[in-house]
Amino acid sequence: MRIKKAYEHQGISCYEKRRKPHVGIAGKCAVLAAVIAVTAGAYGCHADGQAVEEQYTVKHGDTVWSIAGKYAGDEEDIRDVCQRIIDDNRLGKDADVTPGQRIVITHE
Repeated sequence: MRIKKAYEHQGISCYEKRRKPHVGIAGKCAVLAAVIAVTAGAYGCHADGQAVEEQYTVKHGDTVWSIAGKYAGDEEDIRDVCQRIIDDNRLGKDADVTPGQRIVITHE
């Protein structure tokens, strides 16, 4: 809080206190909603049943199988996810990936 001289009259000084602008609950809710919307968009949240396409950077020691294991759903066969990764990225029959390579992962 700052104190500022507001005016002076006949040798009497008046001071006023300045406060920071008050952000009400509505303002805080608006900021929170914006943060949630941006976060949801960044992490590919989607409606049920819609496929999401995500970029993945291959790390040292990754294989198509290990990557597919990270993205396979509870009811999804990991072999199907592997095949989808191979097809989407045109990896060929060897399905080799190298560290630093960016691949597309399509998942639900």
